[in-house]
Parts: sequence; structure tokens; C-alpha cells
Amino acid sequence: MRPSFAFHILLLRSGLRIPIPNTDKELVSTPAVIKEFEQHLGRRKHPRREFERVVGILIAGHYSLSTGFEIGEGGIAFYLSDKLEPGAKGVISLQIPKGAFVSLIFEVRSLIVDENKQLFRIGCLFQNIPFESKREIRAYVSARA
Repeated sequence: MRPSFAFHILLLRSGLRIPIPNTDKELVSTPAVIKEFEQHLGRRKHPRREFERVVGILIAGHYSLSTGFEIGEGGIAFYLSDKLEPGAKGVISLQIPKGAFVSLIFEVRSLIVDENKQLFRIGCLFQNIPFESKREIRAYVSARA
């Protein structure tokens, strides 16, 4: 289980250094670093759960299969070999475990380069999500592993 952002903010405020995985670098407590962590913490409105399943991505007429990373009521993160710019919109199709097959409209919100896998980790926000789909995702996220 990964430490929460709130935990990292607490460490930074206490003046401790946080090692960055797979590098020899550290996060050092500065007002700018703390502000960035607090902004990211404020963006998450819904809990998330790991979601390592195949998802279908349709953007600008190009369809590709990808692997999910995590999912929540508000959005999904997945790995993709193609770079997507924040603001890009598309449709994602996925099977919710022990639930329905859904297709949802999304907007790209973040892009992180995962150098270990040589892929991009794309963070997306769902748009106009139907109530039934939201309920299915909520049930999956809140279910015990």
C-alpha cells in the first residue's frame, strides 16, 4: 500500500526528506513543494482502488488497448504508449469487476512518464457519468480486496 499524500505533506512540514523511488533524489521541504502536494491532495474528491485490467481507449478516431492503474468515481488512471495532452477527450471502455461493462467519456488531466515501463501514466476525469456506472464503480472501490 502506498503512503497517502497527506502523510507526505506531514513529513515535508516536519522538515524530513522523502526519497524518490528508483532514483538517488529526495524531495526537500520547501514552500513550493508543500504547496504542490497540498494542491494535488485537494484535487482528489473520491477514493480510488487499484485497477489492473485491460481497458479500451478511443481518442480522435484512434482505438487502442491499455492497462488500467487505478479507478474511482471521479476518474481513472491507465498506462498508454502514446502521449496524450491534458485537455484531450475520449471514450474509455472497461469491465468493472463483478459489475457491468461500461463506456465513459473522459478528459485527460495529468500525464506522468513511467520510465521503468517506458509508458505514460494518464490520469483522467470522467464526464457525464451515468448514475448506474457511478454506483458500480463506487461498489468496486469500497469492496474489500
